[in-house]
Amino acid sequence: MEEIDKMQSIPDLESIICSVFGVDLPEPKRGVLLELYVQAVLFCRERSFKKEQTSALLSIIKSIHETNIGSRSELKSLIEKEVREQMSLVSGQLDQQMKEIVDQHSRVQKSPPLNHRAKK
Repeated sequence: MEEIDKMQSIPDLESIICSVFGVDLPEPKRGVLLELYVQAVLFCRERSFKKEQTSALLSIIKSIHETNIGSRSELKSLIEKEVREQMSLVSGQLDQQMKEIVDQHSRVQKSPPLNHRAKK
């Protein structure tokens, strides 16, 4: 927390936050997360928070963010699993329908032609 308190410029603050919190995300997610942390630090400074209070707030923000990212990852895995199962089911149904069409076509070709007699 001492390192964060020493930084006065936004770029320096962003740099130290990346280091302290291990922010390693691609843009634009990186920029959004850094903005969240920087604004929290600025808020704490404006309200004259103690180091412990600022640290607690930043820790809460980090925990909430990590929880949401984890939940999103779990949700994505669950959705992917369900999509795979549904695709497998549909694929099996299509295979069965194709087999029935082929069988029906084969039966039609094997059956003797209908004898149509012309009426006099």
